[in-house]
Amino acid sequence: MKFTDKVIDITLECINKEKGKNQQNTRVVEASREISYFVFGQATLCCDVYSKKLSLATSKDSADFSRVVNCFEGSGRSHPTFIPTDAPLKTRDVQAYITIMLNSDKPYRVSC
Repeated sequence: MKFTDKVIDITLECINKEKGKNQQNTRVVEASREISYFVFGQATLCCDVYSKKLSLATSKDSADFSRVVNCFEGSGRSHPTFIPTDAPLKTRDVQAYITIMLNSDKPYRVSC
């Protein structure tokens, strides 16, 4: 995924405008041309790309999506994206983490 210079410039302009409105807000950071993007979520439903129908998210969905994320160089993950409903309720977070580790270029944290 790449962002054009125009998109980056417009985004930074919006950030700087908001920063100017919120000078008392010490949490506003300096805008830079560096844009990070992450995949996140904790969905228990998955949309089939062919039928466009929702179904319960499974470990297979998580594995497939992990391989898709690998295709986007520089992307990160802050959540497992899918909670595998085919795993026992009390072990779903562990199942999500294991699935991500086995199907990703690197392990990502899971916070279910």
